[in-house]
Amino acid sequence: MNKGRKMWLRLVKPILIISLLICCSVLSGNLRRDFSDAEQVYRRGEINEFASLLLKLKPINDEERAYILYYSAVMDKDTKEMTGKLEQLVKTLPQTYYAQLGHLLLAQTAILDRRMEDAQANLRKITHADITERLYWQAFCSLQINDLPAAITNAESYLRLSPQGALIEEAHYLITDAYLRQKKYSSAVSTLKKLQALSDYPRDQQYFHFKLGYAYEQQSMTKDALLSFEQGYKLNKFSQLAYQIEDRLFEMKSRFNSVVDLGFLYDYSDLAIVREIQQGDNEVKPPDPSVKPVVFPTELKLPAKPKSGMYLQAGRLSSEQNTVKLVNQIRGLGQAGVYYEEMHNNKLTWVVLCGPFNQRSEADNARALLIDNGIECFVTILK
Repeated sequence: MNKGRKMWLRLVKPILIISLLICCSVLSGNLRRDFSDAEQVYRRGEINEFASLLLKLKPINDEERAYILYYSAVMDKDTKEMTGKLEQLVKTLPQTYYAQLGHLLLAQTAILDRRMEDAQANLRKITHADITERLYWQAFCSLQINDLPAAITNAESYLRLSPQGALIEEAHYLITDAYLRQKKYSSAVSTLKKLQALSDYPRDQQYFHFKLGYAYEQQSMTKDALLSFEQGYKLNKFSQLAYQIEDRLFEMKSRFNSVVDLGFLYDYSDLAIVREIQQGDNEVKPPDPSVKPVVFPTELKLPAKPKSGMYLQAGRLSSEQNTVKLVNQIRGLGQAGVYYEEMHNNKLTWVVLCGPFNQRSEADNARALLIDNGIECFVTILK
């Protein structure tokens, strides 16, 4: 999976789920007890119970009417219907707190669709001081359009105003990415160290060590980069991040040669790897019996990119050795893993596929199996 898609999934999808649970009234001066009690039910994640309570609420003022419109939109599973309700809310009751939350949700929806201008337009309309999350998303949009100073400024403002906020770790990574793009590697390292100094952070230890190792690598601080990469790699040797770490290590090996000791990558035999996959450990689960068995191609490597068919794409790697390991891991899960060679951005890469599949349901079942075992992938139809 390419770096942009990986970052998108990491920074957007899980955060939007969190946002729907944390974005609720903190003032609620114009809400009666039954409205605020129902909102607490929603915050606890009791969605069915909240839906039942929502139908019984009878609004008597603008804030309560905005509340009903906002949560009716949030509960709607149809994105188009949800968007329509939110647009009605922000147009008819623009001064209410829940209309402000409506702008935030409209912005997040636009971000999912990669409509950054629409997202920024909605974020600029949020003036309520307690909706500090707008600053994180302003930073995110700025990073996507490469306005790096604005990305850093907004993310730092979020951290200053929300020291206990739900997006603290993501904000630090966003600032780090902005500094890396500016080639301010010392500032990137400093930002990550600030995150590490916080109590109970970082929560995603492997991603943290990957980012820190990369920042050190760009500074040519080989010893520190190796240490961080090694720490990250050992946390989960079978994750997609582990393969990315190996890519960086082999890149360093090609640049610095004997200075780079990769002995920790080979502290087990090939037989041990096969045994782990067959027996199953904490990271690798046995094949799902609901997934249709497949006939493996004899060769791991295809002579060229397939001209047609439905596949899962599980990675684009810069090391053929890592590619073969990933393909073997996929085959160990009972799926037809293969790879092919392709030039990408003037560099030689190896693309990992799983398939082909005759029906989308087969591809979806296989995708769920791979993701459950730490192999991120997506369905692609080759033409």
